[in-house]
Amino acid sequence: MIEALGVPQTEVALVVRNGHPAGFDAQIQPDDVIEAYPARHLPPGMEHGALLLRPPLPASDLRFIANAHLGALAQLLRLADFDTRFDNNFADDEIERLAEEEARIVLTRDRELLKLRTLLRGCYVRALQANEQYREVAERRNTTRAKMHRMRRCRTKRIRTSSRRTITNRAMSASKRMRMSNAVWSIRTGAVATITSAIRSATNTPT
Repeated sequence: MIEALGVPQTEVALVVRNGHPAGFDAQIQPDDVIEAYPARHLPPGMEHGALLLRPPLPASDLRFIANAHLGALAQLLRLADFDTRFDNNFADDEIERLAEEEARIVLTRDRELLKLRTLLRGCYVRALQANEQYREVAERRNTTRAKMHRMRRCRTKRIRTSSRRTITNRAMSASKRMRMSNAVWSIRTGAVATITSAIRSATNTPT
């Protein structure tokens, strides 16, 4: 019933039926009151993992597989040391298989993908920009601020290293071009000097 209303089952952390936790397979009666909660908005007193449909994972156990159009997000997650699979050509059935076999959380902007029955964990990514997507995933999956700061430091370090290498390579290329230019100039100067000397010798030779 919940998915019929457009909400993928992976987005629901807790189902409450008439004030009591229930599963997706609960038999619904005409007068039942059904409430569905995401992980970030659990009602007071029901935050305990035993009551949830899927107990939360510690940050160290988070492994992801990103759907098409989330390549930049996948790169940020890898920079933050998260085990993340991504291929723009992954088919839905392949994502489903890898998520099940390798216990990965599916990241996607396709709600229909998250409605596949075998998917235990998933995340519908609402943001459009990679940095906002990373922040959204971090907040929803309770990744620590330390992870985010480490990702930023790592990213900054790589950018600085790349910049230094680029500058060094350009300087070396310029130096190499200068040495080659000087060598050519020396050859040309030597050749001109040789020709000039030969002309003078011929001019000074008595007839």
